[in-house]
Amino acid sequence: MNVETINAALAALMVFVMARSRSLPTHVQPAAFNLANSAAYVNFAPNTFRKLVDDGAMPPPRRYGARLVWLRAELDRALALLPLANGGKTWTGAEDAKPEGPAPLDWD
Repeated sequence: MNVETINAALAALMVFVMARSRSLPTHVQPAAFNLANSAAYVNFAPNTFRKLVDDGAMPPPRRYGARLVWLRAELDRALALLPLANGGKTWTGAEDAKPEGPAPLDWD
């Protein structure tokens, strides 16, 4: 695939997502969000979310005309890449719940 084909496919997807997101059934999550909804999705205030985007911790938006949207899948990946609060130890799920798991978090 060449760049023009990819850009055309992305533009078509964005038109579909934007048109569809206004009329989605409540049980269907949109594939893309505006700034306010992106910030809410990752549980940050909009100003904090903007700073995270500027710092590279969250993905940059996609642009279609004047509209900016963030893809839900990219937000999910960015959240998974944020540093762990337990000193960087890898989280493995149920194994970390054992008493010999990571030290308790310092919440301050």
